[in-house]
Amino acid sequence: MVDDSSSPRKTKPAEYRGDDEPPAATARLGWRYHHIGIPTEVPHPGEKYIPQYKMYVSGFSSSPYGIEWMRFEAGCPLHEIIRSVPHIAFEVDDLDAALEGQEVISPPGSPSDGVRAAMIVHNGAPVELIAFRRNNPEMERSESKGVIMSSQTTSLSLGDAYQDFAKLILSLPDEQFLAPMNGWTPRDVVAHLIGWNGLMIEASQSILAGRPPSYYADTKNDYSHINAGFTKKYASPSKQELLAELKSSMEKFEAFISTLPKKELTAEHGVVHYSGLPATVGKIMNSLAGDYQYHTRQISEWLIKKGNLPQG
Repeated sequence: MVDDSSSPRKTKPAEYRGDDEPPAATARLGWRYHHIGIPTEVPHPGEKYIPQYKMYVSGFSSSPYGIEWMRFEAGCPLHEIIRSVPHIAFEVDDLDAALEGQEVISPPGSPSDGVRAAMIVHNGAPVELIAFRRNNPEMERSESKGVIMSSQTTSLSLGDAYQDFAKLILSLPDEQFLAPMNGWTPRDVVAHLIGWNGLMIEASQSILAGRPPSYYADTKNDYSHINAGFTKKYASPSKQELLAELKSSMEKFEAFISTLPKKELTAEHGVVHYSGLPATVGKIMNSLAGDYQYHTRQISEWLIKKGNLPQG
């Protein structure tokens, strides 16, 4: 009898994993388990607020198993899969290399100093990849190129979010631009963002001077007073006029940021955000980018529900 155990049809395909074998992510790629994130609507003790993502996290630092709870506010800019499906996170040495060939649903960003993270999706499940500075040569090289919270990449992230939003608004016919969504019209959203572009310059200047930004006072009202003022101040019904104003206000904000030394983006000047965390200019930029991303998704989903996909 011929022993054909080495025959290809008898050989276990490389992509399949034995019951007693570790997953390829750790065994072959060298990724290291970091935590599992579980969405929840229930507040947990010791929650920490991450303003740029409008979310609370808890449990990570105390869980012996790396379990982290995530609670999201309305307007969170993160992908719906991240907000609804638990994710597993791995630490990697080279984030950019790890992302090659992956389906990225949240591009690389810096949730805190010395950390880069991104989110991919595999077979419907989100997976977070994280790289820490430590003494990692790849991270050091990235930082020297201005990858970690640099004025260049943070501005690019904000710039991309602005461009995506402006392109979507430009594609809307006038009747959709002025049509009500959930209390607001797309026109109101543009007016809102014009105002916040300018307000973020003032807020950044306040933080650099060691003073809380003025808009903190309207936090308890979810900024409704500020937003109402912006929609009234920028009252034009003209899409072209408002987009021109939006572009001008964004250019002014970007010009202001370009004058700051790189270190000032993450520098703490004693100002505490209402979440209890230190306020920085970099976090303001991330928060503004998140606002653009949220409203882009909000309007896109509204159009899809109406059966009116944006044109080009």
